[in-house]
Amino acid sequence: MKEPESPTSPYQVLSPDSLAMLHVVGKNHLRDISEADFERYAQHLDPSFKQELCRQWRAWVCPADDFLTLIGLSRAEYWKTIYDHAKSDDVRMNALAEMHKPSSASSLP
Repeated sequence: MKEPESPTSPYQVLSPDSLAMLHVVGKNHLRDISEADFERYAQHLDPSFKQELCRQWRAWVCPADDFLTLIGLSRAEYWKTIYDHAKSDDVRMNALAEMHKPSSASSLP
């Protein structure tokens, strides 16, 4: 794994939209928000707000396998991309753990 190119923080700094979503859906962490929760919440937002919200959420929740296939990534490749672009230690460590789960580790290069 390559080391981050810039200094990082220990914890992901959530946008106001991510904090609002957590409050509205009654969850404590982005990893606890399901696809259905995200879809229900995000459908009411202006598209300009969805990009950062989705980026932060997807740092914790991997897309479905059929979507990964569509974009040409395995689960391991997805989590490696998250790891390589993480700006916080918690996101990086989660991505590393996800890469080493049996469902992802079998597709590591």
